[in-house]
Amino acid sequence: MMFAQRLVSLKISDGDIMSPGGPPSYSKVVEASFETLEDMMAWVQTQTPAAQAQKGVMIEKGVVMVYFEVKEL
Repeated sequence: MMFAQRLVSLKISDGDIMSPGGPPSYSKVVEASFETLEDMMAWVQTQTPAAQAQKGVMIEKGVVMVYFEVKEL
């Protein structure tokens, strides 16, 4: 499976999500980490039509997807 080959780590939040303005409108955070941006983009491009359709359903349900790069401090 392409996802498993390129995935470095997968984390899910534990407990309540907090924000300075009160409870946010979402309840969980899932973080999928890839070694490189190219690995993540390769995974995105190789998703099946069923996986692409599921992404559409997640967006309709209010799932927020954020893609970002990080650098070590």
